[in-house]
Amino acid sequence: QATTKILHFERLLREAKPRAWYPRGYALRALRSCVESALACARLRRAFAGGFIPPHPPARTSARDVLHPSSNKARSRFRRYFLSWRERVLLKKHERERKQQTKTPPIHTSISPKQTPLYDNQCYNQSMSPETPPEKPTPESIPFGSRSIHPSEKLPHIESLFNNIALRYNLMNDLMSLGTHRIWKKNLLLQLAPLPHEHLWDAAGGTADIALKFLQRGGKHATITDLSTNMLDIGKTIASKKNLLHQTTFLQDNMEQSQLPSQSFHSISCAWGLRNTENIHNALNEMYRCLKFGGKIIILEFAPQPDPIIQPLYKTWCNNILPILGKYIAHSEESYIYLAKSIQNFITPQEVNNAIQNAGFANCSLQSLGAGIAAIHKGWKL
Repeated sequence: QATTKILHFERLLREAKPRAWYPRGYALRALRSCVESALACARLRRAFAGGFIPPHPPARTSARDVLHPSSNKARSRFRRYFLSWRERVLLKKHERERKQQTKTPPIHTSISPKQTPLYDNQCYNQSMSPETPPEKPTPESIPFGSRSIHPSEKLPHIESLFNNIALRYNLMNDLMSLGTHRIWKKNLLLQLAPLPHEHLWDAAGGTADIALKFLQRGGKHATITDLSTNMLDIGKTIASKKNLLHQTTFLQDNMEQSQLPSQSFHSISCAWGLRNTENIHNALNEMYRCLKFGGKIIILEFAPQPDPIIQPLYKTWCNNILPILGKYIAHSEESYIYLAKSIQNFITPQEVNNAIQNAGFANCSLQSLGAGIAAIHKGWKL
């Protein structure tokens, strides 16, 4: 619309007779300057509406070149008449930071001279190598369902627990979530966006429902690991029925001490498995090691505290209904008491997101699902 108005006024000014006190060329230049300044002001207003100045490509030497690519006089006129004092201060501060970054770019010690540092427009990705947070002293006992066990006994208990409920695991998931877990996993698969050359590691894959759908959507190969051999056997049976067994690899493996080769997967998924680990930082570090550069990790996990509106109903469902379903359908009441307690004792989604960032992943994002009942975490290895 602005371009149309410029052309319209130019035609009118060309048709009009020039006057001595108002030459036609000066009118055209003034018109262009005003419209360009208004457009630049609109761009800047949209940028400040979000509370930040948008990042600019490193090739640009100044934010002014992006906001207003005209002459220096036009830029000074734009600043003087169209920006407030606060906006001028922020713009100058942003330009100073850009100049300092171009003069002394940050260097990471883990990057070899042949590698080119990657920038994410605003700042250098400071998570090129995983930084493990300081280890806390190991507690003498941890809660496991209705009893307490030593931390070193958690993984054997998890293995036996899932071996007991493997036959009714998928049915119980449908009853526990009233079918919503299928919608959440579909959202996870949409974010995985499999390509024909990609290899997936489905950590704590269980019956391989995510891995098989990954292959059906165009993925090349999937590796499913789990502690429970019974769960893996059921996954193999389902894969053979769908004629996808030749594209899958089933391994009994602990994601905290995985035997998989480094940098061998394009994507990593983990649904409902992170809270069953002994140390989530070790599991995330192993995922970072096995993921290729440019790959993504997507984790689907429960949250301990849903939205306050549904919190009373949610607690009643987890503490009272789930054990009854587990007792009469899966024939293992203790397993689903552990499930409810493990959700309530797990860390918050924001803490999970921070743990993913500390493991070395970049551009981490968090998406809440089902009124805060679950969350999808996404990160990239850059």
